[in-house]
Amino acid sequence: MDEKLKLLEAMDVYLPDVDGVVNCMHNYCLNLYDKTQLTVAVPKNRKDYKDVQPYEITRCKSVHIPFLNDYYGLPALDKKFKKTIFSGEYDIVHVHSPFNMAKFALKVAKKKNIPAVATFHSNMYSIFKDVVKIPFVAKLMNDSLGRRYNKFDEVFVCSPLVEEQLRFTGYKGKVTYLPFGTDFKRCDRVEELREQANAEFGIGKDELVFIYVGRVMKLKRIDFILRSLKIVKDRGVPFRFYIVGKGAETEKLKKTAAKLGLNGNEAVFTGFLPRESFPRSRLYTTISDS
Repeated sequence: MDEKLKLLEAMDVYLPDVDGVVNCMHNYCLNLYDKTQLTVAVPKNRKDYKDVQPYEITRCKSVHIPFLNDYYGLPALDKKFKKTIFSGEYDIVHVHSPFNMAKFALKVAKKKNIPAVATFHSNMYSIFKDVVKIPFVAKLMNDSLGRRYNKFDEVFVCSPLVEEQLRFTGYKGKVTYLPFGTDFKRCDRVEELREQANAEFGIGKDELVFIYVGRVMKLKRIDFILRSLKIVKDRGVPFRFYIVGKGAETEKLKKTAAKLGLNGNEAVFTGFLPRESFPRSRLYTTISDS
């Protein structure tokens, strides 16, 4: 039998903090841990959290960022973590975020003389503009990421549009398209679940139901959806809008919904729900209980 690939996966934020990028790396690990010799390097989270994933995780020191409600990795400040990671053997390093863990992973790859690859997930320029409010400063921050990405041997993107966003950082290296997919099975109980949900929520036959699933942040334009639904309400059309996920904009968007006159039955913020809940009827139960 061929020797398994020795793989180091790394990221600046990780479970139990959840967003699309975390889910992506988590699914990588779920699909790779029994096929490779997998090492997962991520930041520590709150003290009472215990890892329950089927793959082993090595965590470094971190700092809690209140306005994001995430724990951000500080690998360079953790001697024990550095010793553990540098003592391992790897064939390749794969990073899913461009900050401290990316810098650390590049050092690991250089010392081990192995390839380092990254996946570019998010348009960071737009996020930087929202945070610093000054486009010029946001562009400087974005350019610094480009210089870091140029140190990787290859960067994965999911689409041509995301490649454009990556190139805007100044990255000039090799790009490989790796479209995202899903392992959800097609639901064969649609009508049954539809009837169950309508009964549990008292949703009328002609009432519209909208749902957003993802990170609750400005970039997703949930505020635009809420303003659009205000027009729907003013025209007398009954509806429910479920916002499934967590993020820094949650409380602000709740206030926006209230100012628009959308009540708690029309704009329902459920918080994070496990992906296993989505295709089954307990999704509706969880929302109802919240």
